[in-house]
Amino acid sequence: MSGGEADELVTPGLRRFVEAAREQPITATRVTAEAVLAGLEQERRRTQGRRTLMLSAALALAASIAAIALLSPLLSDRKAGAQELALDPDGAASKVDAEGGSGSASLDGLAHAIRLRSSSTVEVRGPWSIALGEGVHELEVRATPGHALRVSLPDRELELVEGSATIEIVEGSAALRLHTGVAAWVDAGAAVTHRTAISVEHIEEGAPEANSPEPSAAVLAREADSLLVAGKRDEAIGVLRRLVLEHPHASQTRAAVLDLGRLLRNAKRGDEARCAYELYLHRWPGSAVEGEVHSLLEGLGPGRDCRGLTPR
Repeated sequence: MSGGEADELVTPGLRRFVEAAREQPITATRVTAEAVLAGLEQERRRTQGRRTLMLSAALALAASIAAIALLSPLLSDRKAGAQELALDPDGAASKVDAEGGSGSASLDGLAHAIRLRSSSTVEVRGPWSIALGEGVHELEVRATPGHALRVSLPDRELELVEGSATIEIVEGSAALRLHTGVAAWVDAGAAVTHRTAISVEHIEEGAPEANSPEPSAAVLAREADSLLVAGKRDEAIGVLRRLVLEHPHASQTRAAVLDLGRLLRNAKRGDEARCAYELYLHRWPGSAVEGEVHSLLEGLGPGRDCRGLTPR
């Protein structure tokens, strides 16, 4: 197509647009070397700033991890140094290890109204029942209608209705100081339970039987074990009966009553075994093995009434 033929195909409007475009001035654009260098320098500083920020964040994270690694053993040791029972409103217990104690004891199951600090192992027998061993124990009980904390000591038993107390047990003898509240010594060995009130801020020493020349509960328990190992069941039964009767408040008595019931049942002495199990249920209601003891008692069937360990 020749130039003349092309001009014939172009419309007048398009021709005017092209001519107007040709008449527009072209604005010169200048970029100096200094401006380019300044832009590159600004971009470099921006990139370096981002890298510095990322490096600082990485160093801070590493420092935090190192601090946690160093502090974790210290926090664990601190937790292992103090045993304190802290309970939520529903009674669920959370615990840490005993302060200065050689071992930790599970305190799950105690009532929410009880707080305890102990230097040694504590046996939880029920929501309102514990047994204490050698060491220093600090108790605090919030008043709860119809309930009192039963505390089994090596030489006697205590009921703390409310308030706070400190108990120190040395060589099988307990000394109590009631700081506030209401507490009493309990004699549950008789047909009727007797309670002796304790004065506030008065130090109560161990029971008189602790100084008795008679063999201690621990000695009798070891003797019974030795007799059983030697196959002398009847002699072991006699020693266990003596332990239960002479040391009704010793920490060994509870296990002795159960052992006595088992040995008497195996010896076909059903009425005596029944009396042992009934005594256990009377003295330690709500224990962890209460259901099992009830089953053993039902398995023996009906029999004579009991006065302590003796059938009538």
